[in-house]
Amino acid sequence: MSDVIHMDIFFFIASVGFVVFTIFGIIVAVLVIKLLQKLNDIADDAKKVSDDMSDLSDELRLDVKEARSFVKGLFAFLKPKKKKK
Repeated sequence: MSDVIHMDIFFFIASVGFVVFTIFGIIVAVLVIKLLQKLNDIADDAKKVSDDMSDLSDELRLDVKEARSFVKGLFAFLKPKKKKK
């Protein structure tokens, strides 16, 4: 075979390989972009949940303080008072 035919075969195979690798790269890039979007959605959901938990813990802290002052007042009311001599 002549050198020209060898070059034509090489360039044909190289072109097909380049097209296949390009398509493969595009598919991988699309999958990575979808994965990053899902991870971003998960991070947003986690941030919303943590904000809700922060609000809930603030409310719970206030409820505990109110209950503590109520119990403290109840014990003060029920505690027998010392009589002065």
